[in-house]
Amino acid sequence: DAAAALTLQDVCDNDNSTTTSILSTGPHISGVTGLFSDRVGIGITDPARTLHIYEAATDTDVFVQADSANAAVLYLGETNTAIYRPANTSDLRLFQGGADVLSIKGGEVGIGTTAPSDKLEVYANGANVALRIHEDAGTHEAKLHLRRGGNDWEIINNSDLAIEIEDTEVFRIDTDGNVGIGTADPQYYKLHLNDDDTSTLAIQCNGNNATGSKIRLIEGSANFLGAYMHYDGSTNKFNLGVHDTSNSTLADDTAAITIDRGTAFVGIGSTSPTVELDVASTDFDGSMKWTQDLLRLHNTGDKNQIIVGCKANSPTGSYFRLTEGPNTVYQGGYIQYDGSNNNLNIGVNDGGTAFTHDVAAITIERETAYVGIGTNAPITQLDVVGTGLFSDRVGIGTANPQQPLHVIGDINAGAAGGFLMGGAEALTFENSTEVILGEWDGWTKLTLQTEGKAAVTIDDAQYVGIGTTAPLAMLDVRGDISGSGDFLGTG
Repeated sequence: DAAAALTLQDVCDNDNSTTTSILSTGPHISGVTGLFSDRVGIGITDPARTLHIYEAATDTDVFVQADSANAAVLYLGETNTAIYRPANTSDLRLFQGGADVLSIKGGEVGIGTTAPSDKLEVYANGANVALRIHEDAGTHEAKLHLRRGGNDWEIINNSDLAIEIEDTEVFRIDTDGNVGIGTADPQYYKLHLNDDDTSTLAIQCNGNNATGSKIRLIEGSANFLGAYMHYDGSTNKFNLGVHDTSNSTLADDTAAITIDRGTAFVGIGSTSPTVELDVASTDFDGSMKWTQDLLRLHNTGDKNQIIVGCKANSPTGSYFRLTEGPNTVYQGGYIQYDGSNNNLNIGVNDGGTAFTHDVAAITIERETAYVGIGTNAPITQLDVVGTGLFSDRVGIGTANPQQPLHVIGDINAGAAGGFLMGGAEALTFENSTEVILGEWDGWTKLTLQTEGKAAVTIDDAQYVGIGTTAPLAMLDVRGDISGSGDFLGTG
């Protein structure tokens, strides 16, 4: 028929009005140009798409070729979208909107760059850039799987953000912003570390200097106002301190507590502690306070000491004060070592200012260990300036006094001295015999006794009795009188 006599070129020359279908069974068709308004099949008689290429029992491909000096381009739709090989390269690129948007170069993929430096590089110049893995239904996980050798890591979005190593979770950030390391359920804001054996948070400064390795607790501002923990690698000391200025100046950090690494000595107000607890102050207001009922110092060894040192070695240094209440600064008692006079003082303050109104009640002199009461310059072992009251017995030379005042040894009353007695008191001299001066039988008398018997009595009428405690005359002798010489009398 007439259609069978037409060539493929004849059909193409019929413009768009032909309905003739042409089947070519030859191995090649070349030199034909034209417009095909319906589907074209290559290797197939019933093409399913505008261009359908089919080859049985072997690979099927489309070969777009250009010489090396020119690009090989496959356009998709309009001329601003194409897949092509640039001239003089073996790269493969996706062109869209007037620019290359994807490039494959030497097995490396670039998005936004034609020169990727890794297996996948996403690049933007002067704009935000992101890589998105999107599971929109919210019923499954969005994962990024990283494998090196046989070691698998996964970054997972399962509403929280989690990191797994070999299918074991090691890190999580929950929807409240809490971070868990070693736990899938962080309970503590904002960082929760958990481990079956040991949990360690390490902050290391390789510079090993005075400003490194810090944790700051900031007061809700963008500067350093607040507190900090700091390890000073240059001096080997751990500091706890505060920053009281609204700035970020390291010089304004103030260490309140310092622990020396080598000795474990603790300094409060001192960055160079010299004992286990070294409390230092630059003025008189420095203090140490505890609010519990008991402060206990315990040492498992054989020594337990509190050392209060004053480096100035002054009369106002090295105080231990016992004040009277929460609102009292100095009123109460004190124990003080006066380094200028080498005295230990125990005294009181009746509510005045410090030091000026301190009154020492007892002073112990360092070199002699002399004790002064009412004097700060004792000259004997016990030097009392003032009066004293003893409610029980006093022994001098004896630890077991038998009378209110019991003296073993000599008593020297001095040139203008004497003894004053009253009431039922007595003065007893003990040696091989006993001599008592005092009251007898309820009368006010002076009696000298030996071996428990009255020898001489002088009563309130100034009568003297010998051998009697009730003399009837100025001299009343009951017993023999022996004498020599004259006997003189009047009356």
